[in-house]
Parts: sequence; C-alpha cells; structure tokens
Amino acid sequence: VKMTGDDGEERYALAPAVGREAVAPQELARLLQAFAIEIAHSGNLAVVKTAPGSAGPVAAALDSAEIDSVLATIAGDDTVLVVARSAHGGAGLARALGRLLEVRT
Repeated sequence: VKMTGDDGEERYALAPAVGREAVAPQELARLLQAFAIEIAHSGNLAVVKTAPGSAGPVAAALDSAEIDSVLATIAGDDTVLVVARSAHGGAGLARALGRLLEVRT
C-alpha cells in the first residue's frame, strides 16, 4: 500500500498485518491516521474515504478490531463501507472512528 512516511514522503510498504487476532485500538487509530481522508455517515452506514489502494487494510483492521457496533465492512479501492448493527448507528459509528482518527499514537 502507499503510505506517507514520517518525513512526509510517499512510499509503498507492505500492508499492516491483520488477521484473526483482534486489532488493538491504537493500531486501528494508527491505520486510520495513515490512510483515512474523510469519514461520513448515513442511516446505519459509515463511510471511510481512504488514500487510493488503502481501503482493504482499513476494512480488515475494522473487522479484526471486534467493535460491537460494527456488523460488517465492504472495501473498494479507496472507500470502506462500514455497516452498523443498529438501524441508525451510522452517526455514532462515524463519530467513534473520527475520535480514533484524532488520537495521536
């Protein structure tokens, strides 16, 4: 995936390893900080816009983070659709993801 290094230069790197193990909140925050551009919501959906090619690792991390309010994710190239468990849970989910985006690890 394409990442921005500490020096501000873009480079390609291996996607962060996510699998069956739960992803810690600080790791999810780091991924969101590295890749997320915008978070929006509608109804029971939250949408995470990412840098091109980065939606897959973000969706995998969200799935592995075991967040109770997340039912499922669907990733495209630069967009993650996050489905909330409750009918009107998209706004709360987007707020929670936004807070993770703001946390500096």
